[in-house]
Amino acid sequence: QLMERGAVGIIGPPRSGEVQAVQYYLGGLSMPLVSPTATADFLSDKLLYPSFVRTVRHSSYSILRPHYAYTQSKL
Repeated sequence: QLMERGAVGIIGPPRSGEVQAVQYYLGGLSMPLVSPTATADFLSDKLLYPSFVRTVRHSSYSILRPHYAYTQSKL
């Protein structure tokens, strides 16, 4: 129904585990799933999560955030 209503992507959910569950149900829709806060490294696996994108770096880069002092991100 999402695609029939003209949706081109989904924003959210905020937590990595929730992203994992939602991505499972989206399956082969090829609809981008954008999370503003999910940081788990496993979400970077494009074979398992081909349409997932995030607006923050994954957990491996968390030690770099204070260095760059990001205050906002935009889509």
